[in-house]
Amino acid sequence: MRYLFFLLVVLLNLNRVSAQTFTTEKTTNAKTQKLLSAAKGYILSNKLDDAVKQLQRALKEDSLCIDTWQMLGDIDFTRGQYVQCAKNVERVMQLNKGYKSKGYYMLCMSYWTMDDYEHCIQNGKEYLLVKDKYDPWVRDVNQAIANSGFASYAIQHPVPFNPINLGDSINTKTMDEYSPSISLDNSILIYNRNVAVGNTHQEDFYISFYKNGTWMLSKDAGTPLNTPNNEGAQKLSADGNTLFFTICNKQGGYGSCDIYTAQRNGDQWVNIRNLGFPVSMPTWESQPSISADGKDLYFASNRPGTIGARDIFVSHKGADGKWGIPENLGENINTTYDEGYPFIHPDNKTLYFCSDGWPGMGGIDIFVSKRDEKGIWSKPMNLGYPINTKGDNTGLIVSADGKMAYYASTPEGRTDLDIYKFDMPEEVRPVPVTYVKGIVRSKTDGKPLQAKIELIDLNTNKLVAILDCGNDGVFFHSLPTGYNYAFNVSKSGYLFHSENFELLSERDVSNPFILNINLEPATTGSSVVLRNVFFDVNASTLKPESKTEIEKLVQFLKTNPTVRIEIGGHTDNTGSVANNQQLSEARAKALYQVLIAAGIENSRLTFKGYGATKPVADNQQEEGRAQNRRTEVRIIGM
Repeated sequence: MRYLFFLLVVLLNLNRVSAQTFTTEKTTNAKTQKLLSAAKGYILSNKLDDAVKQLQRALKEDSLCIDTWQMLGDIDFTRGQYVQCAKNVERVMQLNKGYKSKGYYMLCMSYWTMDDYEHCIQNGKEYLLVKDKYDPWVRDVNQAIANSGFASYAIQHPVPFNPINLGDSINTKTMDEYSPSISLDNSILIYNRNVAVGNTHQEDFYISFYKNGTWMLSKDAGTPLNTPNNEGAQKLSADGNTLFFTICNKQGGYGSCDIYTAQRNGDQWVNIRNLGFPVSMPTWESQPSISADGKDLYFASNRPGTIGARDIFVSHKGADGKWGIPENLGENINTTYDEGYPFIHPDNKTLYFCSDGWPGMGGIDIFVSKRDEKGIWSKPMNLGYPINTKGDNTGLIVSADGKMAYYASTPEGRTDLDIYKFDMPEEVRPVPVTYVKGIVRSKTDGKPLQAKIELIDLNTNKLVAILDCGNDGVFFHSLPTGYNYAFNVSKSGYLFHSENFELLSERDVSNPFILNINLEPATTGSSVVLRNVFFDVNASTLKPESKTEIEKLVQFLKTNPTVRIEIGGHTDNTGSVANNQQLSEARAKALYQVLIAAGIENSRLTFKGYGATKPVADNQQEEGRAQNRRTEVRIIGM
């Protein structure tokens, strides 16, 4: 705690022979002067009990000697006896308010520890007005004033807080469990347990899987992930398949603490490696957090370029797969004190972190900052009391939907740490996030396909992400709400596949998109529904959001110059048969004309309206009618 710094400074003053600090000019009593001189000698020998005895005797001789009260206050402050210190220094102020400026400092810090915020602020402001201020104390008095103002308000305006212990499948009654990390789909929990090994302890990873509405009994993550070293301060990737974690003083490392990764292969963790320079350095690097898209790695470090002792940095992964030179997140996040335990939420714009530099309850508090469209982080918001207390609060993570938080705390009546969950207050929640996951296969033989997947924001036509689903055909990606997404899957020799995820309005993000995509070979008779081609209501005017899908179709036709297609327009069964037929044909023709304008020969194109004659879903429900209102492309020749 930062008080240790204060105490060391005062102790140095006590141990320094200084006429300014230990003058006896405030008494004319020869015996008192002798007792004060003896007390100084004991102080310099660090025999504080003996010094107190001499000072108490001195008070009996002369109760108005200011030096005696001040020296008693100094000793009390050094010992952390703040109540008695405040009484002694207040007596000094009664005798001579302007005697020593450090009295205001000592009163400020003593009242802070006593939770007397009003008097802390009052004396802190008095100290800032004096001329002979000690610079390090100025910084800490300012911090105490800020913390007192915040704590006073926060205690009177507590936030909702209902911590629930995760239970004996995760926690024990004799060991510490802490640093939880959960996959985006809430299926995997990995955390630290401080395990007794003979007469010592070591930090190991434990893992639990969420099944049937509960966390299963956790298991030791095993070798090679767990070793005789201490492994910890970890975060899982969004898909739960990559672990970013910290090992300190490992043979072959860069020195101090480095950041490592491991890959999950079933129940095993393999391919353990140091991230290397420029992320790992001979300095201290720890507490990594990876963004949901895998492109940004946040971590804490004391490397050159820090604002305080430890700051939060971010490294961006380049197109070549290498991590770039880490960047300090700047003064909107980092202070001249310590910041750490970053957690970048899957929305990729909300950062939770810990700090003892921003106004808080007094120890290490948890804060949240949000990044705007220009990439600028907002001034942090304290999560409030009693989430934050006067003790140290660290290691918070937040679920994808933003409603649930997880952290470690000490159960009432015990000294060990357990992992808890609680409902996140609405004002500090991130953007809700759902996800899409699934597998791409060939429709002809069912074998997985290594396909390219593009996720596009239809409102801006900007590419959000490019995914490579790999040889196993599996893909996974986060979907923050507030967007209208186009999801396109393509592979050479196959018709592309498209999906639309409209998340502009409030949606139950607990229901993710699970897709089994069967790509059709680009042969005569194969077809694809253009799910991101949109028209005005009851009209054939193409909406701007259709641009992405149309460009994808143009690209396919130019890549496959021998393909001839039919554009089919379809409606639901509402309205008259004649109107449906006319509308479906007009819409098909509108797309036909756009393709010709894009340079596709009209000899390769034809269009037809089918009205409501070929439904693919039940027209009794709106969901089915929405599926029937579609534009479809079918290959009619090669």
